[in-house]
Amino acid sequence: MIDDGILKRLDRVQGMGGSDDDLLDSIKASDALIERRLTLRLDSGKRVQVTCWRCQHSHLLGPCKGGLRFHPEVSEEEVRSLAFKMTLKTALLGLPLGGAKGGVPIDGSALSVHERERLCRAWTRAFISDIGPNKDIPAPDVGCGPEEMAWIRDEYEQLMGKSVPHVVTGKPSALGGLNLRDGATARGGKRVLDKLRDKLGLTQEEPTVIVQGFGKVGGQIASLLAKDGYRIIGVSDSSGSLRKPEGFNVDDLLAAKEQGKSFSGLDNELEAEGGEPDAILTDECDLLVPAALGEQIHQDNADDIKASVILELANDAVSADADEILVKRDIRLVPDILANAGGVLASYHEWLAGKAGHEVVVETAEKSLDDIIDRAADRAWHMHKRAEVSLQTACYALAVEHLQQVARCRGLA
Repeated sequence: MIDDGILKRLDRVQGMGGSDDDLLDSIKASDALIERRLTLRLDSGKRVQVTCWRCQHSHLLGPCKGGLRFHPEVSEEEVRSLAFKMTLKTALLGLPLGGAKGGVPIDGSALSVHERERLCRAWTRAFISDIGPNKDIPAPDVGCGPEEMAWIRDEYEQLMGKSVPHVVTGKPSALGGLNLRDGATARGGKRVLDKLRDKLGLTQEEPTVIVQGFGKVGGQIASLLAKDGYRIIGVSDSSGSLRKPEGFNVDDLLAAKEQGKSFSGLDNELEAEGGEPDAILTDECDLLVPAALGEQIHQDNADDIKASVILELANDAVSADADEILVKRDIRLVPDILANAGGVLASYHEWLAGKAGHEVVVETAEKSLDDIIDRAADRAWHMHKRAEVSLQTACYALAVEHLQQVARCRGLA
């Protein structure tokens, strides 16, 4: 089953505009959930077996597209829900792709390089009949990166006996991957803020920002915001949080991360106040950016959030129950299906380039990303004001509207 949070958000769309409840119910169902059991040989010689999933939510718009995550808490429900989220995201952006997601309940960071390679190759062999450039295109997600995509591509090509560069996206640039200068997800999130900044009320000369989750995306968005005059006053990783009212030099934070340091214990070095990882979520700021894992803002802490605006860079960082509390408190939420959509836009351009057999052009992809995000943000804001619903409900309504239009064109309604 899809998690209750997504279903609650879809319920809010029912009855809006041209919403067709029967079609809406059909959109909720996944096209396929594939379960496979892998055997992984560890460096010690021990063999472990693990059950994993790939959900293809919808081929209505085109081939499925979505990440593959290696995380010990991956579940069938999570995979289904994130695949559905990707369908909504591609529909909101108007891309000819459906949503997919894969998950292996294993801690990728605890594996050696050779173990991760064997895992990726075993995964590819297990799902060889289910993935493909015109069927389902994997990409990196939690615990997965360009290196893993390179191994999947290589194994797939060896098994198929031909070159298929667009079987995955998120590859290393040497293999045709698209690595945007500022990171696609962070660039997309920043672009949404640029487009809606005044409307969201971020009119301060130096808006204060807290970034929860200072991984790749969190570090990139902090850097982009700092360069544009925002003041980063709080950051956290899985080990701890740091506060500095006068603002951090983001380059110092990035340098610490590049050196493999965690934020716990860095308070003296960076002249900051340390704390527990989640403590900064309820600190006062103009903009809160949750960029870690899901449901960091929930029913139990939503009443304590003091930010004016939330940019939801992590998938499902805000629970459905918290949505309603934030709306009542007039806290603006830029939802994940808009805020972190830059990633799938970059993947789309990488896939197109591989499909056409030419090199992906960074400048072209960046301009297209900016233009598509601008249009989606404009449409979402217009729907938000016209229908008098939250920005999140507006984004869901636009995505569902597009899916229903396509379904009708295909004669499915």
